[in-house]
Amino acid sequence: MRLSARTIERLQLVGQLLLVKLTVVLVIFLAYKLLPFNVDALSQHFVDPVREESALEQAFTTWDGQHYLYLSEAGYAPGRQSDIQFPLYPALIHAATPLFGGDSVVAALVVSNLASLAAFVLLFDLIAEHFDDWTARRTLLLLIAFPTAFFFGLVYSESVFLLLVVLFFRFLLRGQLGWAAAPAFLLPLARSPGTLIVLPFAAWYWQHERPLNARRMLWLTAPVAGLGLYFGLMWLMTGDALAMAHQAQTNGAGFSLGALLHPWNVLGQLVSQPIAVHGYTDSAFDRAFFLVFLALLVPIFRRVPLPLAVYALGVGAISVLGGSFDAYMRYLLVVFPAFIVVAQLLQGKRGWLWTPLLFLFTMLQGLFLVMQATFYWVA
Repeated sequence: MRLSARTIERLQLVGQLLLVKLTVVLVIFLAYKLLPFNVDALSQHFVDPVREESALEQAFTTWDGQHYLYLSEAGYAPGRQSDIQFPLYPALIHAATPLFGGDSVVAALVVSNLASLAAFVLLFDLIAEHFDDWTARRTLLLLIAFPTAFFFGLVYSESVFLLLVVLFFRFLLRGQLGWAAAPAFLLPLARSPGTLIVLPFAAWYWQHERPLNARRMLWLTAPVAGLGLYFGLMWLMTGDALAMAHQAQTNGAGFSLGALLHPWNVLGQLVSQPIAVHGYTDSAFDRAFFLVFLALLVPIFRRVPLPLAVYALGVGAISVLGGSFDAYMRYLLVVFPAFIVVAQLLQGKRGWLWTPLLFLFTMLQGLFLVMQATFYWVA
Protein backbone atom coordinates (compact mmCIF):
# COMPACT_ATOMS: atom_id res chain seq x y z
CA MET A 1 0.00 0.00 0.00
CA ARG A 2 1.41 3.36 -1.05
CA LEU A 3 1.24 6.18 1.47
CA SER A 4 -0.09 9.56 0.39
CA ALA A 5 2.22 12.58 0.26
CA ARG A 6 0.35 14.09 3.20
CA THR A 7 0.84 10.94 5.31
CA ILE A 8 4.56 10.82 4.47
CA GLU A 9 4.89 14.47 5.44
CA ARG A 10 3.22 13.84 8.80
CA LEU A 11 5.44 10.82 9.48
CA GLN A 12 8.51 12.91 8.71
CA LEU A 13 7.23 15.60 11.07
CA VAL A 14 6.71 13.05 13.85
CA GLY A 15 10.23 11.69 13.30
CA GLN A 16 11.75 15.16 13.50
CA LEU A 17 9.80 15.95 16.67
CA LEU A 18 10.94 12.70 18.28
CA LEU A 19 14.57 13.62 17.56
CA VAL A 20 14.05 16.97 19.24
CA LYS A 21 12.55 15.27 22.29
CA LEU A 22 15.41 12.77 22.49
CA THR A 23 17.85 15.68 22.35
CA VAL A 24 16.12 17.26 25.35
CA VAL A 25 16.50 14.00 27.31
CA LEU A 26 20.17 13.76 26.35
CA VAL A 27 20.92 17.35 27.40
CA ILE A 28 19.25 16.81 30.79
CA PHE A 29 21.23 13.61 31.35
CA LEU A 30 24.55 15.25 30.41
CA ALA A 31 23.80 18.36 32.47
CA TYR A 32 23.14 16.20 35.53
CA LYS A 33 26.28 14.10 34.99
CA LEU A 34 28.68 16.92 34.14
CA LEU A 35 27.46 19.96 36.08
CA PRO A 36 26.81 20.64 39.79
CA PHE A 37 23.18 20.30 40.91
CA ASN A 38 21.81 23.27 42.86
CA VAL A 39 21.19 21.41 46.12
CA ASP A 40 20.67 24.65 48.08
CA ALA A 41 17.74 25.68 45.90
CA LEU A 42 16.32 22.18 46.09
CA SER A 43 16.39 22.25 49.88
CA GLN A 44 14.42 25.51 49.93
CA HIS A 45 11.57 24.29 47.72
CA PHE A 46 9.00 21.55 47.81
CA VAL A 47 10.30 18.05 47.05
CA ASP A 48 8.03 15.04 46.71
CA PRO A 49 8.91 12.90 49.75
CA VAL A 50 8.89 9.77 47.57
CA ARG A 51 11.86 11.00 45.55
CA GLU A 52 14.00 12.92 48.02
CA GLU A 53 16.80 10.42 47.42
CA SER A 54 16.13 9.85 43.72
CA ALA A 55 19.01 11.89 42.34
CA LEU A 56 18.73 11.51 38.56
CA GLU A 57 14.93 11.68 38.66
CA GLN A 58 15.18 15.14 40.22
CA ALA A 59 16.90 16.47 37.09
CA PHE A 60 13.79 15.51 35.10
CA THR A 61 11.30 16.68 37.74
CA THR A 62 12.56 20.04 39.00
CA TRP A 63 10.36 22.84 40.36
CA ASP A 64 6.63 22.36 39.55
CA GLY A 65 7.27 18.78 38.41
CA GLN A 66 7.61 17.78 42.05
CA HIS A 67 4.13 19.16 42.81
CA TYR A 68 2.51 17.32 39.91
CA LEU A 69 4.07 14.01 40.91
CA TYR A 70 3.09 14.47 44.55
CA LEU A 71 -0.52 15.25 43.60
CA SER A 72 -0.63 12.20 41.33
CA GLU A 73 0.43 10.04 44.28
CA ALA A 74 -1.09 11.69 47.36
CA GLY A 75 -3.85 13.94 46.02
CA TYR A 76 -5.04 17.25 47.46
CA ALA A 77 -5.42 18.04 51.15
CA PRO A 78 -5.95 21.21 53.21
CA GLY A 79 -2.96 23.55 53.38
CA ARG A 80 -0.64 21.70 51.01
CA GLN A 81 1.75 23.75 48.86
CA SER A 82 0.83 21.59 45.88
CA ASP A 83 -2.78 22.78 46.00
CA ILE A 84 -1.64 25.62 43.73
CA GLN A 85 -1.56 23.21 40.78
CA PHE A 86 -4.59 22.17 38.74
CA PRO A 87 -5.88 18.58 38.77
CA LEU A 88 -6.12 17.36 35.16
CA TYR A 89 -2.43 16.69 34.54
CA PRO A 90 -1.82 14.94 37.91
CA ALA A 91 -4.94 12.85 37.26
CA LEU A 92 -3.56 11.75 33.89
CA ILE A 93 -0.24 10.83 35.53
CA HIS A 94 -2.10 8.85 38.18
CA ALA A 95 -4.08 6.99 35.53
CA ALA A 96 -0.97 6.21 33.47
CA THR A 97 1.32 5.17 36.33
CA PRO A 98 0.11 1.52 36.56
CA LEU A 99 0.97 1.12 32.87
CA PHE A 100 4.65 1.78 33.69
CA GLY A 101 5.13 -0.51 36.66
CA GLY A 102 4.08 2.10 39.19
CA ASP A 103 6.77 4.60 38.10
CA SER A 104 5.01 7.97 38.13
CA VAL A 105 8.03 9.82 36.69
CA VAL A 106 8.05 7.69 33.54
CA ALA A 107 4.26 7.98 33.33
CA ALA A 108 4.43 11.78 33.62
CA LEU A 109 7.13 12.08 30.96
CA VAL A 110 5.19 9.83 28.58
CA VAL A 111 1.96 11.80 29.13
CA SER A 112 3.73 15.12 28.49
CA ASN A 113 5.59 13.94 25.41
CA LEU A 114 2.67 12.15 23.81
CA ALA A 115 0.39 15.13 24.45
CA SER A 116 2.87 17.62 23.00
CA LEU A 117 3.62 15.38 20.02
CA ALA A 118 -0.10 15.17 19.21
CA ALA A 119 -0.49 18.92 19.84
CA PHE A 120 2.33 19.80 17.41
CA VAL A 121 0.97 17.62 14.60
CA LEU A 122 -2.59 18.88 15.09
CA LEU A 123 -1.34 22.46 15.31
CA PHE A 124 0.49 22.01 12.01
CA ASP A 125 -2.75 20.77 10.42
CA LEU A 126 -4.78 23.59 11.97
CA ILE A 127 -2.46 26.30 10.64
CA ALA A 128 -2.13 24.64 7.23
CA GLU A 129 -5.93 24.46 6.98
CA HIS A 130 -6.52 28.12 7.78
CA PHE A 131 -3.30 29.62 6.36
CA ASP A 132 -0.87 27.45 4.35
CA ASP A 133 1.79 24.76 4.77
CA TRP A 134 4.62 27.31 4.67
CA THR A 135 3.17 29.25 7.61
CA ALA A 136 2.51 26.00 9.46
CA ARG A 137 6.14 24.83 9.10
CA ARG A 138 7.57 28.17 10.16
CA THR A 139 5.21 28.51 13.13
CA LEU A 140 6.02 25.05 14.41
CA LEU A 141 9.75 25.65 13.99
CA LEU A 142 9.51 28.90 15.97
CA LEU A 143 7.51 27.20 18.71
CA ILE A 144 9.90 24.26 19.02
CA ALA A 145 12.94 26.58 19.07
CA PHE A 146 11.41 29.00 21.63
CA PRO A 147 13.65 29.38 24.72
CA THR A 148 11.25 27.57 27.06
CA ALA A 149 9.85 24.99 24.61
CA PHE A 150 11.59 22.12 26.45
CA PHE A 151 8.80 22.34 29.05
CA PHE A 152 6.64 20.45 26.54
CA GLY A 153 8.78 17.40 27.29
CA LEU A 154 9.06 17.70 31.07
CA VAL A 155 6.71 17.06 33.99
CA TYR A 156 4.67 20.19 33.34
CA SER A 157 1.09 20.75 32.22
CA GLU A 158 1.83 22.90 29.15
CA SER A 159 1.63 19.90 26.79
CA VAL A 160 -1.84 18.85 27.93
CA PHE A 161 -3.04 22.46 27.89
CA LEU A 162 -1.76 23.06 24.34
CA LEU A 163 -3.31 19.83 23.08
CA LEU A 164 -6.71 20.80 24.48
CA VAL A 165 -6.45 24.32 23.04
CA VAL A 166 -5.53 23.06 19.57
CA LEU A 167 -8.39 20.55 19.66
CA PHE A 168 -10.76 23.30 20.73
CA PHE A 169 -9.83 25.57 17.82
CA ARG A 170 -9.79 22.68 15.37
CA PHE A 171 -13.48 22.12 16.11
CA LEU A 172 -14.47 25.74 16.74
CA LEU A 173 -13.15 27.12 13.46
CA ARG A 174 -15.11 24.41 11.65
CA GLY A 175 -18.28 25.43 13.47
CA GLN A 176 -18.48 22.17 15.45
CA LEU A 177 -19.50 23.76 18.74
CA GLY A 178 -20.50 20.53 20.44
CA TRP A 179 -17.10 18.95 19.82
CA ALA A 180 -15.33 22.19 20.81
CA ALA A 181 -17.21 22.17 24.11
CA ALA A 182 -15.41 19.00 25.27
CA PRO A 183 -11.86 20.45 25.41
CA ALA A 184 -13.36 23.77 26.55
CA PHE A 185 -14.83 21.95 29.56
CA LEU A 186 -11.46 20.34 30.42
CA LEU A 187 -9.25 23.43 29.98
CA PRO A 188 -10.17 25.05 33.35
CA LEU A 189 -9.07 21.78 34.98
CA ALA A 190 -5.66 21.98 33.28
CA ARG A 191 -4.44 25.52 34.03
CA SER A 192 -5.96 28.74 35.36
CA PRO A 193 -6.05 30.50 31.93
CA GLY A 194 -8.22 27.65 30.68
CA THR A 195 -11.36 29.49 31.77
CA LEU A 196 -10.51 32.25 29.28
CA ILE A 197 -11.36 29.89 26.43
CA VAL A 198 -14.90 31.20 26.85
CA LEU A 199 -13.73 34.42 25.16
CA PRO A 200 -12.83 32.95 21.74
CA PHE A 201 -15.91 30.72 22.05
CA ALA A 202 -18.07 33.83 22.43
CA ALA A 203 -16.16 35.70 19.69
CA TRP A 204 -16.82 32.91 17.16
CA TYR A 205 -20.47 32.73 18.15
CA TRP A 206 -20.87 36.51 17.82
CA GLN A 207 -19.33 36.41 14.33
CA HIS A 208 -21.14 33.40 12.90
CA GLU A 209 -24.38 32.66 14.74
CA ARG A 210 -27.00 35.08 13.46
CA PRO A 211 -29.79 34.97 14.49
CA LEU A 212 -28.88 33.79 17.97
CA ASN A 213 -29.68 30.17 18.71
CA ALA A 214 -30.32 29.64 22.42
CA ARG A 215 -29.71 25.90 22.21
CA ARG A 216 -26.30 26.30 20.54
CA MET A 217 -25.43 29.07 23.01
CA LEU A 218 -25.48 26.47 25.75
CA TRP A 219 -22.19 25.08 24.42
CA LEU A 220 -20.53 28.35 25.49
CA THR A 221 -21.14 27.43 29.12
CA ALA A 222 -18.76 24.46 28.91
CA PRO A 223 -15.73 26.37 30.33
CA VAL A 224 -17.90 27.73 33.16
CA ALA A 225 -19.07 24.19 33.93
CA GLY A 226 -15.44 23.03 33.94
CA LEU A 227 -14.50 25.82 36.33
CA GLY A 228 -17.44 24.90 38.55
CA LEU A 229 -16.24 21.29 38.64
CA TYR A 230 -12.75 22.48 39.61
CA PHE A 231 -14.10 24.58 42.49
CA GLY A 232 -16.26 21.66 43.61
CA LEU A 233 -13.35 19.24 43.58
CA MET A 234 -11.14 21.63 45.56
CA TRP A 235 -13.87 22.22 48.12
CA LEU A 236 -14.41 18.47 48.56
CA MET A 237 -10.70 17.66 48.88
CA THR A 238 -9.36 20.70 50.74
CA GLY A 239 -12.40 22.42 52.22
CA ASP A 240 -11.47 25.57 50.28
CA ALA A 241 -12.74 26.15 46.74
CA LEU A 242 -10.13 28.90 46.33
CA ALA A 243 -7.21 26.88 47.67
CA MET A 244 -5.16 27.62 44.54
CA ALA A 245 -5.54 31.39 44.93
CA HIS A 246 -4.72 31.25 48.63
CA GLN A 247 -1.59 29.17 48.02
CA ALA A 248 -0.52 31.54 45.22
CA GLN A 249 -0.43 34.38 47.71
CA THR A 250 2.12 32.52 49.82
CA ASN A 251 4.46 31.06 47.19
CA GLY A 252 6.29 34.31 46.37
CA ALA A 253 5.20 34.59 42.75
CA GLY A 254 3.08 37.67 43.39
CA PHE A 255 -0.02 36.49 41.51
CA SER A 256 -3.29 37.69 43.00
CA LEU A 257 -6.89 37.59 41.86
CA GLY A 258 -7.31 41.04 43.37
CA ALA A 259 -4.61 42.44 41.10
CA LEU A 260 -6.87 41.77 38.11
CA LEU A 261 -9.00 44.70 39.31
CA HIS A 262 -6.04 47.08 38.91
CA PRO A 263 -4.63 46.50 35.41
CA TRP A 264 -2.84 49.85 35.40
CA ASN A 265 -0.36 48.40 37.91
CA VAL A 266 1.29 46.55 35.01
CA LEU A 267 3.34 49.66 34.21
CA GLY A 268 4.67 49.74 37.76
CA GLN A 269 5.66 46.08 37.57
CA LEU A 270 7.32 46.63 34.21
CA VAL A 271 9.75 49.27 35.48
CA SER A 272 10.02 48.22 39.12
CA GLN A 273 13.59 48.09 40.40
CA PRO A 274 15.85 46.30 40.77
CA ILE A 275 15.48 44.18 37.63
CA ALA A 276 17.71 41.13 37.25
CA VAL A 277 18.84 39.56 33.99
CA HIS A 278 16.64 36.59 34.79
CA GLY A 279 15.27 36.21 38.28
CA TYR A 280 12.15 34.76 39.84
CA THR A 281 9.84 37.80 39.61
CA ASP A 282 12.31 40.49 38.49
CA SER A 283 13.42 39.04 35.16
CA ALA A 284 14.41 41.37 32.32
CA PHE A 285 13.85 38.44 29.94
CA ASP A 286 10.22 38.04 31.03
CA ARG A 287 9.60 41.77 30.69
CA ALA A 288 11.24 41.90 27.27
CA PHE A 289 9.06 39.06 25.96
CA PHE A 290 5.96 40.76 27.38
CA LEU A 291 6.84 43.94 25.46
CA VAL A 292 7.26 41.87 22.29
CA PHE A 293 3.87 40.31 22.94
CA LEU A 294 2.31 43.78 23.28
CA ALA A 295 3.93 44.87 20.01
CA LEU A 296 2.44 41.83 18.27
CA LEU A 297 -1.15 42.46 19.38
CA VAL A 298 -2.06 44.74 16.48
CA PRO A 299 -0.75 42.37 13.76
CA ILE A 300 -2.34 39.44 15.62
CA PHE A 301 -5.78 41.06 15.37
CA ARG A 302 -5.14 41.94 11.73
CA ARG A 303 -3.77 38.60 10.54
CA VAL A 304 -5.54 35.76 12.38
CA PRO A 305 -9.22 34.91 12.88
CA LEU A 306 -10.86 36.87 15.69
CA PRO A 307 -11.27 33.89 18.06
CA LEU A 308 -7.52 33.16 17.85
CA ALA A 309 -6.69 36.83 18.43
CA VAL A 310 -9.00 37.05 21.46
CA TYR A 311 -7.43 33.88 22.87
CA ALA A 312 -3.92 35.29 22.41
CA LEU A 313 -4.84 38.56 24.13
CA GLY A 314 -6.44 36.85 27.12
CA VAL A 315 -3.84 34.15 27.76
CA GLY A 316 -0.88 36.40 26.95
CA ALA A 317 -2.00 39.09 29.40
CA ILE A 318 -3.67 37.26 32.28
CA SER A 319 -0.58 36.40 34.35
CA VAL A 320 0.82 39.94 34.17
CA LEU A 321 -2.56 41.49 34.92
CA GLY A 322 -2.67 39.15 37.90
CA GLY A 323 0.32 40.91 39.38
CA SER A 324 3.42 39.01 38.31
CA PHE A 325 5.92 38.49 35.48
CA ASP A 326 6.89 35.20 37.11
CA ALA A 327 7.41 32.46 34.44
CA TYR A 328 6.06 34.67 31.66
CA MET A 329 8.28 33.06 28.99
CA ARG A 330 6.76 29.67 29.84
CA TYR A 331 3.20 31.00 29.75
CA LEU A 332 3.82 32.38 26.25
CA LEU A 333 4.38 28.84 24.95
CA VAL A 334 0.66 28.23 24.51
CA VAL A 335 -0.03 31.60 22.84
CA PHE A 336 0.48 30.05 19.41
CA PRO A 337 -1.29 32.82 17.40
CA ALA A 338 1.68 35.04 18.26
CA PHE A 339 4.03 32.48 16.70
CA ILE A 340 1.86 32.38 13.56
CA VAL A 341 2.16 36.15 13.18
CA VAL A 342 5.93 36.19 13.76
CA ALA A 343 6.30 33.50 11.10
CA GLN A 344 4.29 35.64 8.69
CA LEU A 345 6.18 38.85 9.51
CA LEU A 346 9.62 37.32 8.99
CA GLN A 347 9.44 37.11 5.22
CA GLY A 348 10.24 39.42 2.34
CA LYS A 349 12.40 42.33 3.49
CA ARG A 350 12.40 40.99 7.05
CA GLY A 351 13.40 37.50 5.98
CA TRP A 352 17.04 38.04 6.92
CA LEU A 353 15.97 38.07 10.60
CA TRP A 354 14.70 34.48 10.46
CA THR A 355 18.00 32.59 10.86
CA PRO A 356 19.49 34.85 13.59
CA LEU A 357 16.25 34.64 15.57
CA LEU A 358 16.15 30.84 15.40
CA PHE A 359 19.81 30.69 16.38
CA LEU A 360 19.21 32.99 19.37
CA PHE A 361 16.13 31.01 20.46
CA THR A 362 17.98 27.70 20.20
CA MET A 363 20.99 28.94 22.15
CA LEU A 364 18.78 30.34 24.91
CA GLN A 365 16.78 27.12 25.04
CA GLY A 366 19.94 25.08 25.47
CA LEU A 367 21.10 27.36 28.29
CA PHE A 368 17.72 27.35 30.02
CA LEU A 369 17.37 23.57 29.69
CA VAL A 370 20.71 23.05 31.44
CA MET A 371 19.62 25.48 34.15
CA GLN A 372 16.30 23.69 34.58
CA ALA A 373 17.98 20.29 34.85
CA THR A 374 20.38 21.54 37.54
CA PHE A 375 17.63 23.31 39.54
CA TYR A 376 18.35 26.91 38.63
CA TRP A 377 15.34 29.11 38.00
CA VAL A 378 14.11 29.33 34.43
CA ALA A 379 10.34 29.73 34.31
